[in-house]
Amino acid sequence: MRLTMQPTPMCEFESAVTAAARSGNWTPELTAHRSSCAACADAALVAEYLAQEISDESVVVPEAGLIWWRSQVRAKLDATDKALEPVRWAERAAMAIFVLGAAYVATVVPGGSGATTAVLMLSLLLALAAAGSVVYFVGARK
Repeated sequence: MRLTMQPTPMCEFESAVTAAARSGNWTPELTAHRSSCAACADAALVAEYLAQEISDESVVVPEAGLIWWRSQVRAKLDATDKALEPVRWAERAAMAIFVLGAAYVATVVPGGSGATTAVLMLSLLLALAAAGSVVYFVGARK
């Protein structure tokens, strides 16, 4: 079974009924017509609701300049995030390499002195910092 929406038939008094609903000035004839005509009753209901929403002063619409400024700030933040994405990937890769290097140093050089381990860790950290800088500058040129 297929359901279709049937359009409500238009009434010649509909524009007068909606105007009365918006203004609140009902004539006895329009009030009587609204109670007998389904199209006008629906139109009056919607018009009264919209008039009430428009008159509600709790709704504050920001100025156009403020909306434009916010959109500009948002666009700059999005561009910054996009530009920093290669740096974030380089940081993640450097951290992974550092953890793997630390695990390697801890397992391969267990009997070495503390100074040897510290020198290996420091050199690994410096190498990772240099690699991160290279990735940053290469990504910044694109």
